[in-house]
Amino acid sequence: MAKKDILEGMGSAANITGGAGRLVWAPYGQAIPEKISDVIDLATMELKPGYKDFGYTDGPIEVSRSVETTDVEVEQSDVPIDSYVSGGAHSVTASLKEQTIENKQIAMMGARIVDIAEVLGTATTTTAQAAVGAVVIPVTSTAGIEVGGQIKLTGGQYREVTAINALNVSIDRALTVQVASGASVSPVVQLASRKLSFGSKNQRQAMQVVLLSQTRQGEKCMSVFYNAKVSGEEVTLAYGKEDRVVPLNLTAFPDLGRDSNDDVFFELIEAIPSQA
Repeated sequence: MAKKDILEGMGSAANITGGAGRLVWAPYGQAIPEKISDVIDLATMELKPGYKDFGYTDGPIEVSRSVETTDVEVEQSDVPIDSYVSGGAHSVTASLKEQTIENKQIAMMGARIVDIAEVLGTATTTTAQAAVGAVVIPVTSTAGIEVGGQIKLTGGQYREVTAINALNVSIDRALTVQVASGASVSPVVQLASRKLSFGSKNQRQAMQVVLLSQTRQGEKCMSVFYNAKVSGEEVTLAYGKEDRVVPLNLTAFPDLGRDSNDDVFFELIEAIPSQA
């Protein structure tokens, strides 16, 4: 009989996996997904309506689950004779690399986001058609247009002015939408902005949070947290030479009305057919 190694047959490399995750969310009340394609279009990888991306992260997305137990003690024994579950916690944490105002609103419990409209100067018009790919715009007047400033063109195209030669305005990027003769060209006095307010009122919103990932073998995975809110931990933004991140700390709560065996979150893993 051939000598066998004691470790032979102990496991499978197919069960060893790694890789980053994609964290997305929807308002609480979104229909609970039954399959991965309920969240994301597997052909285009675009999210289904209602879901939004948190975007790139700095470091891993972490999911934790803890259980608190209480010992059962009796006078007749020096050691506990049993224990029971008396509490627990479930959380999802990540450092968001994308400094979007929506990410800050969620992670830092901001109030409302207000969109402030742009301010435009007196418009001029084009004297000839400017085709897709054009980098020079002929105009009837250059009043109010300045090198280094922005202009607004047909199709919501914004371009920086790089030079003005008589009545020809050079722009920093080629047009992606044709501009007709006689079309409006407006100097931008002030760009549009977005304002996020913070106050003393608790602005925690309940969310459905979904973590999407994929194994090296191609299996797609999904973890769904029914009812998640930002935790009460301190959130600090550091303004230094390093890239800023937005710390996201979510606590998952039971979804009332569901069975207690399935009221916080579930994990779903696709099964790839055997190649045997």
